[in-house]
Amino acid sequence: MPAPYGTKVWAGPIVYLIALLGTWLLAKESVRPWAVLLLIVSAVLAVVLWGRQSWITALPSDATARRRINRSRLFYLLGVTIAVLFVLAADLRYAVAPNETFGLAGILWIAGIGLLLCPALFGSHSLWGFFSVPSLPRWPTWEIALLVALFFLALLSRVWNLTNFPDNIYPDEIMTGTVATQSYLSPTTPPPPVFSTLWSGIDLPAVWFWIVAEFLKLGGTSLAMLRLPAALFGAATVVPLYALIRGTWGRSAAIAGSAIMAFSISNVHYSRLALNNIVTPFFWATCFFFLLRALRSRRPSDWSLAGLSAGLSE
Repeated sequence: MPAPYGTKVWAGPIVYLIALLGTWLLAKESVRPWAVLLLIVSAVLAVVLWGRQSWITALPSDATARRRINRSRLFYLLGVTIAVLFVLAADLRYAVAPNETFGLAGILWIAGIGLLLCPALFGSHSLWGFFSVPSLPRWPTWEIALLVALFFLALLSRVWNLTNFPDNIYPDEIMTGTVATQSYLSPTTPPPPVFSTLWSGIDLPAVWFWIVAEFLKLGGTSLAMLRLPAALFGAATVVPLYALIRGTWGRSAAIAGSAIMAFSISNVHYSRLALNNIVTPFFWATCFFFLLRALRSRRPSDWSLAGLSAGLSE
């Protein structure tokens, strides 16, 4: 028998505290077996309490699908074809002039993304037909206000006093600032292209160091400005994560999940370091949000946005 609703409400914080205690004890080698046991217990309790939860349908049934094709199909196919040609032209331009920082290759690349989205957004219903999407709860004003508040609290916890917390400087932060400065602020050679990789032996995407350099250029070469891009990405993750959880498990789960992430000590910590590790959760939360929505709607616009989110994360 499923646990009564009241039991689920008051048991939730208890299960969370058990998992939190287990996570904290993992750092102590002498009690690590007990820490693992606590994590297993919390997982078992979660299954017992919420294993019979009625989740929101992730995929529509075949009976809900209705297809309708009209003349806009030609517009969609033409737009996608032109977008592919622009991307191929960008690749050819990069092969001819690989040392351009952005140049014509970058312009063609951005144009290709735009030309992909235009027909996907405006011609998707006509190409693949109309699929009725499972009804989701409406977003009342108070919920939107709550999401905005969560975002600003997450932002405040990540940008407040960036210079002093963490109170030590990770060596990779120094290297990030050094690579960004030498590559784009005071280069002895032409700035490297944003399509390349930087940091010998590590080979991280150059576009990240270009972003860091722009922040250092705008706000000065300080530790706070060096850490600010990662902090902004970390705070922004609250929004796609909320939308992802809400569309799959509902409003209550979205509020709880995004609040936990907004104040998660590990997420806050890595959002306050000048590294691009924290950028990945933002793009992949966005990717999975559009991916699950695409599985419901079958709209090419959702598929395109999911693919672009995954690609930009790299």
